[in-house]
Amino acid sequence: LLSVTEYGEVTGSDDGSFDSGTVAQNSHSVDLEDSSNQHASITDAAQTGLDITGDFSIGLWVQFESTGIALNRLVAKYDSSVGVNAGYHVRANTSTNELCADLSANGSTANTYCVSWTPSTGTWYYLTFTFNAAAQQFKFYVSGSQQGATQSTTESSIYNNAAPFCVSALQGSCSDTNGHDGLLDELGVWSRTLSLSEITSLYNLGDGLVYADMSASLKTSLQGYWAFNNAYTDLTGNGNTLTASGGPTFSTTIPFSAYSDSGFDRKTVYTYAASTTTYVLGLPKGETVLNSSSATNSERRLYYD
Repeated sequence: LLSVTEYGEVTGSDDGSFDSGTVAQNSHSVDLEDSSNQHASITDAAQTGLDITGDFSIGLWVQFESTGIALNRLVAKYDSSVGVNAGYHVRANTSTNELCADLSANGSTANTYCVSWTPSTGTWYYLTFTFNAAAQQFKFYVSGSQQGATQSTTESSIYNNAAPFCVSALQGSCSDTNGHDGLLDELGVWSRTLSLSEITSLYNLGDGLVYADMSASLKTSLQGYWAFNNAYTDLTGNGNTLTASGGPTFSTTIPFSAYSDSGFDRKTVYTYAASTTTYVLGLPKGETVLNSSSATNSERRLYYD
């Protein structure tokens, strides 16, 4: 050890006061009333990527305001009322206590696959539905755990139909009743089969995962994602913004909270330098910068003079 130098502050500036400024990334869910046929949708002509013909996964948070509803439709691109338009349809039939999927490979005939599950009102669940076309398998998950046995499907593909994409409804104008009665949040549709580890990550021990916090790999083949934060905007960039019908409202009851630090507003620069005493070793100066306009994290920089 050749010398010891005591550092002291020689310059300093502060151009803002501290503001925690956290911004909610999950602030609302959408509240749907089955009695009013409330739903949201996008037409086939307007959608991008939702005409899924092979593997798919659908994940969403749900809370039931009532049970005993036949069908309780969640997500569908499926119209069995006119011509050849059946495709995919997932639901939580609370009148029979089942999670179900209806699939069609030719648009005119469909098969139904179900597993037993009994939900409670007032509780948030993360539901995931996955279809593996090559393996001809359908699986149902609740809050990261598979429900029932893996279902062997007749279908090895899904029919590319002209039906609209409907949330809490189906048919050509999404006019069918028996939709969801309760809250929905953080809905994602993938054109691939999510793995169990990916589903576990999305559930996140009940803490959930918002779109902004998803890894690039989790966003792979994500064709639509709706956070329902006072809007029906698709966050993926595919432009699949939904249109609400029947007067659904947004609720501040949410399955989990998520925040960003984008509101942090302070820039502080302090420079520490050695005394004027000359030593054998060149000693470092330290500079610390916190600046929300140019960086998301504090930076620590050391340099030698």
